[in-house]
Amino acid sequence: MKNRLILFLAFLLLISTCSQRVGIQKHVLLNNRNWVERTLKSMTLEQKIGQMILMTFRPTYMSDSSNAWLTIKNDIVNNHVFGYHIWSGEIFAARHYIKKMQNLAEIPLVFSADFERGVGIKFDGAVEFPPNMAFGATGKTDYAYKLGASTAIEGRAIGFSMVFAPVADINNNPNNPIINTRSFGETPELVSEMVQAFIKGTHDHQYAATVKHFPGHGDTETDSHIDLAAIYGKRSRLDQIELAPFKAAIKCGVDAIMTAHIYVPELEKEPGIPATLSSEILTDLLREELGFEGIIITDAMSMGGIKNNFTENYALINAIQSGCDLIINSGRDATAAVNVIKTAVKKGKISEERINISVKRLLTLKAKLGLHKNRYVDIRSEDNVIGNPKTAEFARQVADEAVTLVKDDRNLLPLSSEIKEIAIINLHDVDTRHTENRFQRELSAIYPDAGVFTLDLSDDKEDFEQVAQSIPDNALVVIGAFARYGAYKGHIDLPEIQTEFVNQLLKKTSNIIVYSFGNPYILRQFPDISTYVCGFGWQDISQRAAVKALTGQIAISGKMPVTIPSIINFGEGLQRTAVIKSFEPPYPRSVSLKIRKGFPNEVGINTLKLSELEQLLEQGLVDSAYPGGVFLAAKDGVVFSEIPFGHLNYESNTPSVNRWTIYDIASVTKPVATTSAAMLLYDQGLLNLDEKVVETIPEFGQNGKDRVTIRHLLTHSSGLPAFIQLWKVADTPEAMLRQIYQCQPEYIASEKSVYSCLGMIMLQKVIETKTGQALDTFLSENLFQPLQMIHTFYNPPAKYFDNIAPTEYDPERGGIVHGKVHDENAYYLGGVSGNAGLFSTAWDLAKFAQMLLNKGQYGDQRIFNESTVELFTKRQNLIKVSDRALGWGMPGEKSSSGQYFSENSYGHTGFTGTSIWIDPEKNLIGILLTNRVHPTRENRKIYEFRYKIYNLLQESVTD
Repeated sequence: MKNRLILFLAFLLLISTCSQRVGIQKHVLLNNRNWVERTLKSMTLEQKIGQMILMTFRPTYMSDSSNAWLTIKNDIVNNHVFGYHIWSGEIFAARHYIKKMQNLAEIPLVFSADFERGVGIKFDGAVEFPPNMAFGATGKTDYAYKLGASTAIEGRAIGFSMVFAPVADINNNPNNPIINTRSFGETPELVSEMVQAFIKGTHDHQYAATVKHFPGHGDTETDSHIDLAAIYGKRSRLDQIELAPFKAAIKCGVDAIMTAHIYVPELEKEPGIPATLSSEILTDLLREELGFEGIIITDAMSMGGIKNNFTENYALINAIQSGCDLIINSGRDATAAVNVIKTAVKKGKISEERINISVKRLLTLKAKLGLHKNRYVDIRSEDNVIGNPKTAEFARQVADEAVTLVKDDRNLLPLSSEIKEIAIINLHDVDTRHTENRFQRELSAIYPDAGVFTLDLSDDKEDFEQVAQSIPDNALVVIGAFARYGAYKGHIDLPEIQTEFVNQLLKKTSNIIVYSFGNPYILRQFPDISTYVCGFGWQDISQRAAVKALTGQIAISGKMPVTIPSIINFGEGLQRTAVIKSFEPPYPRSVSLKIRKGFPNEVGINTLKLSELEQLLEQGLVDSAYPGGVFLAAKDGVVFSEIPFGHLNYESNTPSVNRWTIYDIASVTKPVATTSAAMLLYDQGLLNLDEKVVETIPEFGQNGKDRVTIRHLLTHSSGLPAFIQLWKVADTPEAMLRQIYQCQPEYIASEKSVYSCLGMIMLQKVIETKTGQALDTFLSENLFQPLQMIHTFYNPPAKYFDNIAPTEYDPERGGIVHGKVHDENAYYLGGVSGNAGLFSTAWDLAKFAQMLLNKGQYGDQRIFNESTVELFTKRQNLIKVSDRALGWGMPGEKSSSGQYFSENSYGHTGFTGTSIWIDPEKNLIGILLTNRVHPTRENRKIYEFRYKIYNLLQESVTD
């Protein structure tokens, strides 16, 4: 009896609690409704019109008196806009301006953003998730819920209350250039479930969701940012596929639906009218047939699908007439938009009742979000919400579980730790400046002997051929394919030149793995690839997941959320279990210093002396010692000074020099290129310093030169003349070489040292004979590419000409020499010569110099043996008082290095006005690149300036 009484009392308490909760909810709804009705009733026509406009901005500093801030203030105070869509920015700046703007508003503002992949997609420090298709590959709707919840929590902590997500488009067209991995997948069932879960995640945290792009943007082949897209299909198909996720979103109470700037002839009778401007689609279908009662919002009205086909005023009025409640007014003044709508109301094109209906919906959303009670949402000073480690770990989990193995015909996965010949190649469908990314760094850490290459839109056919030639036959090749959607790109596949490159590699090796960091459909471009993996995302977490999946550190369990025609169906995917917890390199991996930018005081540099040096560089411009140049200095691997100064030439309208300006380095070619090639052969046992030149080039032994050795050539003690104008006495490269073979020596080898360009031309011939390769090809493969010296080459491609400093005026060569080697012998030898011909930048040369200071290694790339560097950079003493190392000069009386470089320093100058000096005792690098011969070589003022510049550099070193 007692137990029954307790149960009865508990039942009464439960009924009371439930009744109380229902009562609270009704009270909240009543209060919200009262605020909406009261506010709407008090508003003027202008205020109501303003509420239908959503403005855009980026939160960066604005003075209170700036036009940018005064415009925002006017739009809030006088135009009464609904709110602002923030494209991207910095978290603290966004918080600051959201607070400041909310303070100005009579009616609280809504702040929205395109957080399709979480808040981190727009704000550094917040968590960025992989694209929606990665969620589709996991098949877990609770992950979509967590994505919506995480987006709401982090967004509210900044001050946002609305997200333009989730994407409800079904990507059933492999050629779609703008949706692609933004979609959860290709089936209405998968997309509908994921969309509903995301919306619930936002709603559970009082955050508004906006599904897009109605009535579906998945089956298009045009980016609506560029022009009007279209979807063709019968109404029955639209109901079953495109419209299904939107119906699901409406069913779970989505707050807003964004229109698509696409034409759907089955739904809109008038040709060329996009959904945004179609009352048949927005009013008849979305409102009346599907029963949507929330906000209809346009996509940005500045997109090509609208602005290329309609005037701004026409589009604005027709969007409202067709049923849109909120206009994204990007790129246009709010005052103008308000006036256009106001005029339309006065002329009877739009009724005020029509305006009232939209404004009531907009105010209802603000009340639902609680903005009428707390317009600052969850803006907080503490930062334990944004970038929370648990949220970041969840994002990593999604990236790991999304990895999907499409095919592995040769069972290449997981990769073995014993692989010796491996190349890691990234292909990008944009220009990346050949930056090495996390995927390459982490995979090459496991395989330190791997060849690592980055190819992008800046590369031409020759670049691709060089990389292809450097891949050994039957080597394992891992290709990271970075092809993804992007507004205004208009394409989604890899460029044709990259596709041809992959197919060319297939002729050398069948062991190729392609890992797609984005568009899953690119396998259609090379279907014969044996192993293909999709990660769907390109972010760091997706790149880390790729390395772990390839090496067996995690299981591969993803299922394809789309079909790749004739290759794999929806829902399929090969499985791989994890085989190891961590992947250790096959042998210890050493990593040496790489150059990086830093402050002078970090490496003990006197900034006053550095200022004097900078002033001296400027004085050289005033005195016309050179039209411009780049000075770079580094110590302990830290570039503490990198100064571009002046212009490419003396004309006032010529471009300024920049840090990437390319210079003809003239005789600096001798140590950087020719000597380095000799060092590479020395390491391989293919070159003996004391072997005679005639052993490789018998013709050279004429007239008593048969005793000349490689060491003689490198120390300028061969007896060869300093210089012969070969191009004047011979008309072909072969005839020019014969002139050297036949020439008389001027002294006996080892008798003295006379700087000779001819000796280095002969050394080039020795190297090319031994390698069977042209000098430029050999160096590109074995030196420049491994060091990522991407702007170092002979005969620079035409695409770089605008950033190459011109040299001398030469009437015999048609005027100013530009983009061609200045040295005449090198020019008539075809631009590739042992004495000159190399073009480079200060930064590339600094990498090379640091590698030498590191005794032959740069990062994880071993270029030379340590002993080889020590041998080639030490004084040879073949000749008394000689200042020669092997290929390098060393400080001597009146040296170009000035007075203070240590005795063991080494360096070189170039006739065009270039120089490099390396001090191993101080770990110091100095590089000065100019084009002092422009427009005439008679200008010798640089000699005095250079001496003083290097003196000041050494004087700036305090330790």
